[in-house]
Amino acid sequence: MRWCVALALISTFLSTNALAADKGGKNKKKDGKEDKSAATMDTGNDPARTEKSDQGPYAPKGATGALAEKRKEEEEEEDVIKARPRDKADVFADFILGFGQAPKPGPAGFNGNRPAKSTSLAFVLGGSVDLSRTFSLGLRLPWTYASSALGPTTTSVTAFGAPEILGEYRHYLSDITSLPVLFGLGVPVAQGDPNPSGKAALGDTNQYDTNLIADASSGYRDGELYASKRLPVLLGIGIRHERRALVLSAATKFAFGLRMGGSFDDFHDSTTQGTYYTSNALSLRNVTVLSGTYDIIPKFWGGADLWMTTLMIPEVGYKSPATPPSPFQFVLEPRVGLKLGKIRPSAGVLLPLGGRLADPGMFGVHLRLDVVF
Repeated sequence: MRWCVALALISTFLSTNALAADKGGKNKKKDGKEDKSAATMDTGNDPARTEKSDQGPYAPKGATGALAEKRKEEEEEEDVIKARPRDKADVFADFILGFGQAPKPGPAGFNGNRPAKSTSLAFVLGGSVDLSRTFSLGLRLPWTYASSALGPTTTSVTAFGAPEILGEYRHYLSDITSLPVLFGLGVPVAQGDPNPSGKAALGDTNQYDTNLIADASSGYRDGELYASKRLPVLLGIGIRHERRALVLSAATKFAFGLRMGGSFDDFHDSTTQGTYYTSNALSLRNVTVLSGTYDIIPKFWGGADLWMTTLMIPEVGYKSPATPPSPFQFVLEPRVGLKLGKIRPSAGVLLPLGGRLADPGMFGVHLRLDVVF
C-alpha cells in the first residue's frame, strides 16, 4: 500500500514537469531558432517606454523646435494674404471747395490782414507710378479759382500754383508695414506777388491772395503748392501699416521755400499798429499727419485724417507790438470713399480745430477722384 502511494506521487510529479517543458518549447520554432515574438525584458512592451512625464510648472508651453518654425511661416503667409494689394499707377483729380476768409501775414485780429470773404476752388491734377516695389515717382499740378466780394462788386481771379515732382522710397519692415521716405522739388512759378507795400500790380496782388485762399482752404496741408515767388523743396518720412481692410499711417514732412524774387525789407504799415514786414529768404513749415481708413464693406470705406501744421518760418515775416497769431494749426478731415473697380471717388470735410483758420470761419469740402491701374 505504501509503495502504491509513492508510485502515484512520483507519476504526478513527472507529468507536471512534462507539461511545463512542453509549454516552454512553444517559444522555439521547429528549426531550433528562438521565436522573437515572445515577450522578454529587453524586447517586450516595457511599461517604462510608454510612460509620460507629468506637466509640471516648468514644462514647455506651446510649439517648439521645427513645429514652432512651421507655425511662424504659416502666420507670415496669412499676413501676406491679408495685405492690401498695391496699385501700380494712380491718376487723380483733387478738388477743394473753400469758404471764408484766408489770413494774411500780420498780427492777429486785424481784418485788414484778410482777403475779402470768398468762395474758391483749388484744383490739383496729378498721378504716380511705381517704378519698382520700393520706389514711386509722382507729379502734382495746382490751379485755383477764387471769387471774392469786394463791397458791391465781385472779383474773380485764377492763379497757377507751383508744379511739384515727388519721389517716394519705401523700406519694408514686413509685407504689411513700410517706412516711406518722401522728397519733392517744385517749379517756382506760383503766381502772385506778396509785397504788401502797394508797389505790386493789382493783378499780381489778387493772384497772391488767391493762392493764400487755396492754402487756407486746404488746411495748410500743402502750402508748398501755393507759395508765390518760392522754390519748394520737400522732405518727409512716415510709417504705414496696410491690411486688406485697415490702413494706418503717420507721417511728417518739412516744406522749405527758397525765395526766388519779390523781395522787400522792413516795409512799414502804420494801419496795423506799426508793423514792419520782411520777405524771408527761407520759409519753413512742418506738417505732421495721422491717418486711418477701414473698409466697412468691400466697396465702401470710412476714415479720418488729423494733422498739425507748424508755420516755423513764414514766407512774409513781420515785427509788431501786437499779439502774433499762433504758429500751430490743427485740422480734422473725416472722409468716406467708394471702390468701383479701378475708379475710386472719395469725399471729406476740412474742419479747422481753432487757430488762425477757425477765427475767420475758413473751411473746405474735399472731393477726389482716383483711377488706378
